[in-house]
Amino acid sequence: MARVDLRASKLSFAYPDGTHSLEGCDLVVREREKWALIGPNGAGKTTLLLLADGLLRPASGAIEVLGSALSNPREMVEIRKRVGFLFQNPDDQLFCTTVLEEVLFGPLNHDLPPEVARARADAALRSAGLEGYEKRVPQHLSGGEKRKVAVASVLSMEPELLLFDEPTNDLDPRGRVEILQLLENMPLTMLIATHDYELVLRVCSHVALMNRGRVAASGPADKILADKELLESCGLVQPEWLPYLLKGNGAAG
Repeated sequence: MARVDLRASKLSFAYPDGTHSLEGCDLVVREREKWALIGPNGAGKTTLLLLADGLLRPASGAIEVLGSALSNPREMVEIRKRVGFLFQNPDDQLFCTTVLEEVLFGPLNHDLPPEVARARADAALRSAGLEGYEKRVPQHLSGGEKRKVAVASVLSMEPELLLFDEPTNDLDPRGRVEILQLLENMPLTMLIATHDYELVLRVCSHVALMNRGRVAASGPADKILADKELLESCGLVQPEWLPYLLKGNGAAG
């Protein structure tokens, strides 16, 4: 059986203002699986990603990432080297003066030899379709290009688990297609918070439908999205075009 890359058990979290974002959340993600987190705003999708990256600490319950409990501070440092996080707004994680510097930043700050860091950066830029962008200024790029730079900066760390928060949000059609193709071709474990149903069907093998801080249902992506009543019970609407798309996957009657 494939190894478990993420396990959340009865996970709960409340923000300082008292808002409960997660309440008894359970989820298991195995190696090379691509999971979508869907649900209404406030369901706990982003909070779960932040907990999985160790940026937040749970109020109760447990979360294990790549075989280690994130409650252990010593292991946290090593785990973060193996986990890549893509924020909803790429401007939140782009701060260098050139694309190459941006993609080199992670490997160099983990004390890799310069030649190894450059090889990783070059490979990440190729994977993201950014060859020739090395001298470009990240802040001057389009939204889709910025997001690809953010992805490349994550890939240069050679992560084993990718956590993406709304990777297609606010992209133009071309940028969105490029990001979808990039995600489809990544042979890595992924957990993606999204409202983009086409992304879910094209990229993800599994869906965790979240509602009120819990995973209300989980299973194959096409089966979850085909269940109109289930979606509506969790505050989502099945778009009119979705059944036609699902028929192509053999999931709609």
